[in-house]
Parts: sequence; C-alpha cells; structure tokens
Amino acid sequence: MNQPDQSMASSIERSVIRLHCAPAPDGLPVQAAEMFCQQFIQTLAENSKRSVIRRVPADQTEPNGDTEVSITLTIDGPQEAHLSARKGPQGEQIDGASHSFDASMASASPRKLKAFADALLKSAPEVGALLRDATNTNPQPEEKN
Repeated sequence: MNQPDQSMASSIERSVIRLHCAPAPDGLPVQAAEMFCQQFIQTLAENSKRSVIRRVPADQTEPNGDTEVSITLTIDGPQEAHLSARKGPQGEQIDGASHSFDASMASASPRKLKAFADALLKSAPEVGALLRDATNTNPQPEEKN
C-alpha cells in the first residue's frame, strides 16, 4: 500500500485565517447570526482557497505568526455587519465600515445570506487586501549558491 508523500505535503505552506464571529446583537436570533457566520466562513473559503480558516473564540483572535490574519465578524443589527482584521501580531488593526443589507438576516434565505456575505467582504477592501496578501504569502525555499 502506498504512503502519501509527506515531504510534498510539508512543503506547501497554507496561511491561517483566525475568524471570530461576535455574539448576536439584541433583536437578532442567535440562530440567524450563526447561519450568517457559517455563510461568511464559506465565502471566506471561496475567496481564500490556499488558506486554512479556524473559527476561534474572542480570546484567541490574536494572530500567532506574521502571515496569519485575524478577522472578527460583528453583526451590528438585524440588517448590518462589519469586519475588523489584522495581519500578524504586530499588524495594524483595520476596522471596516458597517455595511447595511436590504433585508433582515433573520428572514433571509440561504441564497440571500450568501449575497450578504459576498457584499460584506466586498465592502471592506482593506480586509480583502489582507486576505489576498496572506494567501499569496507562501515562503519559498532559500536558494543556496
């Protein structure tokens, strides 16, 4: 039986995205906030294919390495959310503007939640830039002469 080639697997570095979904605000059912968070994770995965997404609690959002990105999804109200992000432990905190949706998350269909998640990520270009940078940060082996 063939064993997987471990040397190949270890040579592929994947950036880490630490995602925290803040608790649901008053007026929005916890289940609706959780459904939106799950959809946002899927949207992140689609936009950061070479990254590993780890959902973390609030006390574990600190990026461990220079290539890690920490993102917090905060739902500001039934029709509003914003993102905060930082790359690396020394990186500057980026707070995206609050984005309003055309319907309440509580009554939105899965298709509408996907549209909300896509729109939220697009509304925060600074966060998108961090994600692109983290995804493209892939340490190359040093060449020795």
